[in-house]
Amino acid sequence: MGALRRVLIASSLTPASDEVVAVGLALARAAGAQAHVIHVASLPILLGEGGFGFGESTIEADLERLEREGAEDRLRQQVERLGGVDAATSVELGSPHREIARVAEEIVADLVVVGAAEEGSALGRLLGSTADRLLRTSRSPIWLVRGSAVPPQQVLAPVDLSPLSAAALARGVELLSALEGAFRLTALFVLSPLQRVAPQFSGEQVDRFAAEELERFVSAAIGPRAASTVRTVRCGGPREEILSEVGEVAADLLILGTHGRGGLDRWVIGSVAADVAREATCSVLLMPSQTGG
Repeated sequence: MGALRRVLIASSLTPASDEVVAVGLALARAAGAQAHVIHVASLPILLGEGGFGFGESTIEADLERLEREGAEDRLRQQVERLGGVDAATSVELGSPHREIARVAEEIVADLVVVGAAEEGSALGRLLGSTADRLLRTSRSPIWLVRGSAVPPQQVLAPVDLSPLSAAALARGVELLSALEGAFRLTALFVLSPLQRVAPQFSGEQVDRFAAEELERFVSAAIGPRAASTVRTVRCGGPREEILSEVGEVAADLLILGTHGRGGLDRWVIGSVAADVAREATCSVLLMPSQTGG
């Protein structure tokens, strides 16, 4: 099973989460991996942070039991309806990002699948709450579902030519290679307009240098897979150029490296990765640095 042995799928139990669970189950099947579907439930808001003020009261314990039992039934029904008869399921109580990260660590998940935009759900406030916090704590790659293409056919990987970006690209390609079916990979490097106005070189020369560097970078990062990889250099703002290229290649998956110190790897801390992940019309595979953030 190689790079993809266990897939953790987060369900909000809303109708929108059907696609998330279906995609997660399809990814697990395509890789011959074990699927584990989790729902993180919360107690009724009337309990507040401190409940009724009586600690572990009987009322609180009963509410927790009822909440968990009801969620467990609904989760099993959802998973069975979507064809995940062999999937493990569990319901946890607590903060969604903490519980998802904890279970991912516990089962040694190779991939965490979450919803990119489930309106009204805890997972729906992309890169503003659960998904962003999960990014900062999870060591597992995170697949933000926006579309049901499994396996993906057109994959776009923006890179910044840094070692961390190379590691993210290599790990992403390894993960995708565990799925059945071929995919077309495009590596994108976005050149800043300021880099094209160097006094000693013309803009055309800078473009050529960038293309040569991208060629070497891709070959070193992914070896034999580089032969079939398309290399593209664009000039402009990273957010705008990445989103434009998503449309140009009709990408159904975007790979973004995160948790680094510079370039693309810094974007998750700032605004570019958040904007790209939020505005992209396709699913996003977020690859955390294996050295942490």
